[in-house]
Amino acid sequence: MVQANDGNFYGVTTNGGVQGKGTAFRFTPSGTLTTLYSFCAQTHCTDGESPAYLMQASDGNFYGVNPVGGVHYIGDFYRLKPNGTMTVLYSFDTVNGKLPYAALVQGPDGQLYGTAPSGGGASDGTAFKITLGGTLTSLHNFCVSWDCGDGAKPQAGLVLGSDGNFYGTTSEGGSGTGGTVFKITPGGTLTTLHAFILSDSYKPTGGLVQGIDGNFYGTTYSGGANADGTIFELTPSGTLITLHSFTGADGSNPTVKLIQDAGGYLYGTTYTGGANGDGTVFSLSPPQ
Repeated sequence: MVQANDGNFYGVTTNGGVQGKGTAFRFTPSGTLTTLYSFCAQTHCTDGESPAYLMQASDGNFYGVNPVGGVHYIGDFYRLKPNGTMTVLYSFDTVNGKLPYAALVQGPDGQLYGTAPSGGGASDGTAFKITLGGTLTSLHNFCVSWDCGDGAKPQAGLVLGSDGNFYGTTSEGGSGTGGTVFKITPGGTLTTLHAFILSDSYKPTGGLVQGIDGNFYGTTYSGGANADGTIFELTPSGTLITLHSFTGADGSNPTVKLIQDAGGYLYGTTYTGGANGDGTVFSLSPPQ
């Protein structure tokens, strides 16, 4: 969920609703929930289905992408007004990416920036920017070959760095074939900052957060000392430090983006592991 400028919380569900294909809702601080829209209400689901994230843009409206649905049934970009009016602004096609599901981020230019894990012509995922009116510009098509230096299959969204550039990860590819961390300018110039190695830690899927120290923090789904995933720190210039290797007992296979509090503590979750094998919630003290 995201807390909007009206003080309420807005979010989406990936299933449920009238058609069982997901909803958008508003939740007040006092606990009142209102379903604003049920997806797949249009013929052939041209309005999309299975939404994952919402974000509020500078115009006060909410925007998101669906990995399924749209004119070509491979995803769309939509606007949701606070009153529940939903408008599809763009339908993805194979040329400009497909199956998008990561959260979008608004840049200083007012456009929204995001990724798609597939598509881009003969490529294996894209980074793109799109206006609030739905005009999409492809910034980078990731290489389809498994060992391309720029990586493949960006599953997480982008984060806007303090330098005005965007930072993200690919879950596969790169010179080490274990995924990458990259920087991309608003104009589309991509720089690979780090390539993960299968024999070390690999498959970053949860995205990045820029810490109060200016460095970036993230997780890998696999690898590390115990093959259960890691937490890492990366400087803007590309120096990576592994901060923690999960043991299984404290969790394994982290998949979601970390958050950091004002004191520098990092918080997150793991998909599996822990006392019952069903995942954990963890904190990591501020890196020294």
